[in-house]
Amino acid sequence: MNKLVGPKTVIDCYSFIDALSTYGFADYAQGRYYNDPNVLYDEAHANEAEYLLNETKCVSGSKILEIGCGNGRILETAKRRGADATGITIATGQFESNNARGLKTLLMNYKDIPQEWNGQFDAVIANGSMEHSVQLDDAVADKGDQIYAEEFSIMHRILKPGARLVTTVLHFRQYVDPQEIKKGIKAFKRGSPNFHWALLADTMGGWYPKDRQLIKCAKPYFRNIRREDGTEDYRHTSEEWLKIWNRILITDPRSWFIIAKYFIKDPINTFRLIDNFGISQSWAFQFRSQNGQNAPCILFRDTWEKM
Repeated sequence: MNKLVGPKTVIDCYSFIDALSTYGFADYAQGRYYNDPNVLYDEAHANEAEYLLNETKCVSGSKILEIGCGNGRILETAKRRGADATGITIATGQFESNNARGLKTLLMNYKDIPQEWNGQFDAVIANGSMEHSVQLDDAVADKGDQIYAEEFSIMHRILKPGARLVTTVLHFRQYVDPQEIKKGIKAFKRGSPNFHWALLADTMGGWYPKDRQLIKCAKPYFRNIRREDGTEDYRHTSEEWLKIWNRILITDPRSWFIIAKYFIKDPINTFRLIDNFGISQSWAFQFRSQNGQNAPCILFRDTWEKM
C-alpha cells in the first residue's frame, strides 16, 4: 500500500524509524518516569499508556480513537482493558504491523476522518501527533491557529457529549521565527539553536505551538481541565533513545544494512536523519537545558472535556 496520506517528510521520518523499531525504537513519544530516572524504558512507556487511558476514563466497552497511534502500545493497553480501540496513522509500516498484531488500525490522516464517525467515540487520544499538524510552510504563512482550530473541531465532532480528549504536545518555550528557519540548515552555524530547529523541521516535519496557543484554538470546542509539564519525562526518554541508537549501531550489523538501504534510496534525507538523532543530536537538544536555562521545549500533557 503506497497511498500518501500525510506530509512526505513526516512519512519518510517514521518509515526510517519504523525500520529500526525492532532494535528498540518501538515507542516514539515520551515515557512516564514519576521523577525516578531508574525506571526502565519499557516500564516508563507502559506508565504513560496507562496514564493517558486513565485520563480518558477508559474502561471495558469504551470506544477510543488514537490519532497517530505509532506502533500501538496505547491500543494494546486499551484492548487489555476491554475497550474498542481504533488507531489511525499516516505511516504504512505502522498500519501493517499493528493490524498484523490484531490492533485495529487505519491508514488515514486526521483531516480525512469521515462524517460517519460523528459522535461515536468516548475518548480521543493524540499522543505527540499534533506536533506534525502544522508544517514549517504553514507557520511561515501564519496558518497555525487555523489548522489547530480545524483539528479541534474534527475531534469535537466525533466525540460523544461530555467526552474527553487527551493530548501530549511539544511547545516552543520561547519564540522561534519560522521565516528564519525556512532558510535551512546551511544558513546557520552547526550546533546553534537555529541549526537544530532547521534540522528538526527538515527531517521530522512539523512546527510546535506556542505556550497557550492550543488552549486558545480549542475554544469553543473544549475546556482544558488539566495541564501537566512532562518535559523531564521526555528528556529521560530522548536520552534513552540515544543510548539505544548508539548500542544498535555498535552491536548489531543488521542496522547498518537497513540504514544502507535508505541511504541508497535517499542519501541526503538519510544522512540528515542520522545527523538529527546521532551526530548533532538535534532531537535531544530540545529537552536539554542550555547554559543553565530551561530546555528549549516544554511538553504539555493536556486533558480536555468536550463543550
